[in-house]
Amino acid sequence: LQLLDLTQNPLGPEGVRRLLTARWTRSLVWLGLSETGVSDESLGEFARSGRFTHLRTLHLSGNPVTDAGAAALADEPSLARLRIL
Repeated sequence: LQLLDLTQNPLGPEGVRRLLTARWTRSLVWLGLSETGVSDESLGEFARSGRFTHLRTLHLSGNPVTDAGAAALADEPSLARLRIL
């Protein structure tokens, strides 16, 4: 699986945590999490997980994400391939 669009699904922080434990997420290059209730805290967990090393595109529009969440993603070496945020 390389592309996953979960836009407008009410994942919230718990849903993101469940993504972090799914084996198939390692191959994702495109992930749509727009309007899913993703928070800065869950983005920090997402970034630190080290599971998304192939990710090139991450859509987060419509979520309560601040500079802190964006910085957590930008500062994580395992997300070095991320080009579109």
